Amino acid sequence: MLALAAVFGLGALTGGLVAALTGSDAAGMVGWSLAGATLSAGLTAFAAVAQRSERTRLVSIVQALLGLLAVAVLLVVVGTASGWINITFAASVNDILAWVLAGIGLILLIGSGTLAFRGLNGIRRARLLSGGSLVSGMQGAMYALDFGLIRDILMDRAAREKGFVKAEKGRGTGVVALVWRDWQRIRRSPKPFIGLAVSLVTPYAFDSLGWGILSPLISGLGLVVALVPFMTTLRVLSRTKGLVRLFPFTNAQLRSAAMVVPGVLAALWTMAATPAFAGITTGGTNDWANAALVSTAVGFAGFLGAVRWVTAKQVDFGVPMMATGAGAMPPSLMFNLFRGFDMVALVTAPIMLGFGPMWGIAIGLVAFFFLRSPLNSDELREQQEQAKKELAATKAEKERVRIARPGR
Repeated sequence: MLALAAVFGLGALTGGLVAALTGSDAAGMVGWSLAGATLSAGLTAFAAVAQRSERTRLVSIVQALLGLLAVAVLLVVVGTASGWINITFAASVNDILAWVLAGIGLILLIGSGTLAFRGLNGIRRARLLSGGSLVSGMQGAMYALDFGLIRDILMDRAAREKGFVKAEKGRGTGVVALVWRDWQRIRRSPKPFIGLAVSLVTPYAFDSLGWGILSPLISGLGLVVALVPFMTTLRVLSRTKGLVRLFPFTNAQLRSAAMVVPGVLAALWTMAATPAFAGITTGGTNDWANAALVSTAVGFAGFLGAVRWVTAKQVDFGVPMMATGAGAMPPSLMFNLFRGFDMVALVTAPIMLGFGPMWGIAIGLVAFFFLRSPLNSDELREQQEQAKKELAATKAEKERVRIARPGR
């Protein structure tokens, strides 16, 4: 009941806010607010019914359809704002559509809500225990503000529910084999491509609204969110030191191999976003060469932000704490909220301040060098200890006295 009430209130607030920003009258605001509230709560209740029956395929189909619908609506909004599409609705038609959707949402909420409340006692104990362990893990991750760990927990749960996948043969040798395996993993789960396509709409939307000054920063942040799901290999290699020691490659070589596929996707995003930075949606006549450089800098910023977000170290609670209003807190815990964002702001700042995109690209190259081969004190200490052991073994081998076996 609490979950339905929270979703109902959030949907009402979102629907009313969108209606107000699009210039609807009071009746339209009320109608769209109720439509957002009832549809959100109804879909939540529908998901609860599917959880009771443990049939998630229908829920996945509904999620995919809603995602495609959201992308289509966003494209229509961008096309309307740029003048490519001319769609006008009378105020009465807008209000009627809002109340019709509100009625559909109310029917869905009543029907699915009734079935959900009646079937709550029928959920298997194993399902409840699994959900309880998920909540416990999420609470621990939220305490440390480690959103990467939250994503790891959710991915582990999704993999366990899927159970198995069809094995595929790898190709290549050396780091090429790692790159090919990364491509196979992405091809097996193509859902993140939807987020990458949605992030591509951001620069066009900001250009059509006349907010081009903020487009590099917001577009870079959107690209960070879209590229994070493609960097699972980099996440595993940066968090599992024992696995890294098994490979006959340096840390820089492994990270470079794990960055190849996301880097190619970022390059494709850069080429597709170049017309937006050239002002094509508003009929602008910006220099296409400069637009290509700006798009390159923004794509580089999003790529570096995603790498920074994925490879950030865990919070060290053994360091001296810092006194805050919320209690004692390690300094690195606060910076977890800004990781990824700092790279985007650092690379796109020269563009927004008017210094030109070349400065942003140069800063990005320096940041890429440090992200590719970070100066980790633990790794340096391990390398020093390994060098000392090898030196001691060499000295022992030279100083060994070979005594001849006495004869009879």
